[in-house]
Amino acid sequence: MLRCFSDSDDEVVFLASFAKTLSRRGKDVLDGFTLEESRTFRKSLLITFLLLSELERGAKFFEGAVKFVVKTMSAEEMLLEFCIDELPVYVRGRYGILKVFLRETAVSNEVGTVIGKICQQLNEHLSSQLITNAAADLVATLVRQFPGSLELQKLFSENATHHLKCVRWNVLRWFGRIDASKESCHFFLALQTSLRGKFLATDEDLWPPLIWETEDVSCVDPHWDCEEAEDILWGADRALDAYLNVSAVLQQKFHYELDSNDPLIHSALKWHLPEIRLAAFRLWLSRSGRNLRESDNNKLLEEFILGNGMSSSASLRKEVEVASSSCTMTEQGRSEWLRMLSTLAEKAKLDELQRGTSYLPDDLNDLQLPLLPPLKQAKEQLEDLLKISGSAHAKSCPAFPVLYENLAKAGYDQRVFARLMIDLFNLIRSHENVKDALDAISGAVTRCRLKVVVDHGCTIMDELLSIHHSDEHFFYLIEYFYCWAMNRLIDKDTQCRTLPLSRILWSVCEKSQDLMKIYFESCRSTLIDSPLDSKVHERVLKTLKLFASKAECRMPADFVEFLFWHCVDAQQQNGFLVRSAATILFGFVVRYITKSRSVPAFFIVSTRAKFWHEVVKRCSSFSELPSLQRILLLIFLTRLSLGHPLCYSETVQTEIQTLVASVIGLIIRTKDIRERRFCMDVAVALSPATTRVDILKMLEEREENEGNHVMRADCDYLEFILKKFDGAAEEFSNRWRTPTDLRQSPYVGLIESSQTLDPEQALTAIQKMFTSVQSHSAELALQALAMALTRVAVNLRVIENVHGSIRTRFVSQCLSIVDHQGCSSRAVSIISRVPVCLGLTKHYLQKCYVVQLLKQWENKSEETT
Repeated sequence: MLRCFSDSDDEVVFLASFAKTLSRRGKDVLDGFTLEESRTFRKSLLITFLLLSELERGAKFFEGAVKFVVKTMSAEEMLLEFCIDELPVYVRGRYGILKVFLRETAVSNEVGTVIGKICQQLNEHLSSQLITNAAADLVATLVRQFPGSLELQKLFSENATHHLKCVRWNVLRWFGRIDASKESCHFFLALQTSLRGKFLATDEDLWPPLIWETEDVSCVDPHWDCEEAEDILWGADRALDAYLNVSAVLQQKFHYELDSNDPLIHSALKWHLPEIRLAAFRLWLSRSGRNLRESDNNKLLEEFILGNGMSSSASLRKEVEVASSSCTMTEQGRSEWLRMLSTLAEKAKLDELQRGTSYLPDDLNDLQLPLLPPLKQAKEQLEDLLKISGSAHAKSCPAFPVLYENLAKAGYDQRVFARLMIDLFNLIRSHENVKDALDAISGAVTRCRLKVVVDHGCTIMDELLSIHHSDEHFFYLIEYFYCWAMNRLIDKDTQCRTLPLSRILWSVCEKSQDLMKIYFESCRSTLIDSPLDSKVHERVLKTLKLFASKAECRMPADFVEFLFWHCVDAQQQNGFLVRSAATILFGFVVRYITKSRSVPAFFIVSTRAKFWHEVVKRCSSFSELPSLQRILLLIFLTRLSLGHPLCYSETVQTEIQTLVASVIGLIIRTKDIRERRFCMDVAVALSPATTRVDILKMLEEREENEGNHVMRADCDYLEFILKKFDGAAEEFSNRWRTPTDLRQSPYVGLIESSQTLDPEQALTAIQKMFTSVQSHSAELALQALAMALTRVAVNLRVIENVHGSIRTRFVSQCLSIVDHQGCSSRAVSIISRVPVCLGLTKHYLQKCYVVQLLKQWENKSEETT
């Protein structure tokens, strides 16, 4: 059994040297082994590579060792099958191993099976950017060696058009790893053809929505998932976007000449999403080139410019403005374009003016601001302003009610006061020496609670320190301000906000690694002290949160573990503010420990053995822990997955089984829905596949015996995560399973009734809800109303002769939604589906074309009459 690997440089050097030895004298190493020992040795090397890849320590040196395994293994060992079938798919190292295997061996006899398995695994488990990146070289190798593989095309096509993967884990990043060759060009041409067919074959309805589409009409997530969702893209959107991306790769990487009359590109030029219109315009523009002056091309260019000159997308507006110089417009078109430019210039000027005076009261303009004093009196006036605000001495910082009351008595609006403080900061910065300027500004930001004042002052301090980094006495300067800020941070009599102290400490510590280490140790000693003042406790935790949020911050491993347990233990504090600060910091600490959204448990076991044992010790009796501590520990455990059993000793496997038993026990006892859901996530992720069925069976039996409705809901959730974890959740997640409260939503009720009511009655109900739309909920309400109108459109399509009054009412309501001041771009996109539902087009068009089609459809009533 393999031992645990430590995260040490010495071990990396040893393994790197060992890998080089294997590549040169591997046969000599094997001479001392029996046949069985050599087989065990080769498999152990693969597991070692797997571990090192996940630990990100020395993995690049180990490719030679994998080559050694490939060259010395026998066919009977079936190591390729072992890697494909047994190594966990969510561990990055397996993809590096498979790349070497496929590159160094001939698998022609079973190539279809091998590629099929790899593509299926990637398709089912491509659930993070880490896996997407790790698999990039493997996929590039597959494309290079098997460009005609239909399984590979399917892998690219399905992931490039998946509702979530195309946004978060976009396979476009694979394109850059694929060599430009004749074979790969054929692969992309075949992929382009496949995506064209997928787009043309798309036939989707808006209702009932898929699980991820319910946010169009509700703020309730069907799975009670608090993770922020991505923008909704329909199947046709995703297929067309993927088609344009592949076309761009063919044009730019392979210099393939696209068809300038490609109907999909022309459709994309009128699409409802500005991002797709921009991508299509760039393709069309680069393909048309010198032919832009031709009549048809010039007409199309003018139409596009006028249709997108006022787009909400700044990138699209910029592209249109550049292209306008190549267009010979008609007189009417030129006049309209100049009017657009004038409108945009006036809007930009107005925005700039509003930004400059937005802080001012309505009855005051920038010409009525108090004048700045002479340079010599700047610090004196700064002190006078602080005293006016109620700050009588260096440690005084009045609360907001007192601050506003004092400013009102002195005749200051707080916005004018803040602007005057900022102007004084700028004056002092420009004319004082750095030490005096830092003294004055640091004192002011800790005596004023206005955030804009604090932010501006701290930014100036950071810039001054950066500018004077090379000064002879720079270290003494940052040491002085470190001590100054740290003393106030841990002083229980300090009244100021935490923000200025946090930012000042970060500014000085990031410029000195020695101060950074001293700061962490000071925080440790402060947090260990007992009893600790609650205000000091809160300030220290908030400051550590700011440090932990910085990408440049490198906390020592033992200090990270100390903070982890301190945040857990802090949940027993009586003060809510301390518990809140500890909870927020805990989220950043967990990221330090796991380094990604999900990691195999052996990553923690190998790098933090002592920490792992403490986790097992505390979590083995979950039911005895306070509820708030349980939640934090469960959140951490949901980041872990099992991986392959060979990565663990028998002792660690027993510990994992203890953890799983503990969380299952908590499911039975707790009434907190968050705890039950977290427990099920942990139990599934840390259980072997064979035991997952037993977990589901146990819960199903409990539900049947007691008739517990809550447990039945838990079983539904468990079924979902079991299928999701094993890669079979796609079909399951497409089903529309909505909570009862969503079914009771008036929006959902209106949409569903619009399908069954007579069109005239449905339009009356929609109009009634439209008249009651409130600004605070306009976005969701208008999206639901737009959805209801698409249901009416579906019914109108099957009516042979729609009465003119109904046509007029219907079109009027559609236009009322898109013209409403609270109408979102999403509501406009939903309305773009109305012409499709009416059978007027197959494409989801831009607003101007939708209005044009609806007007034409409405006017048919007059012709019929």
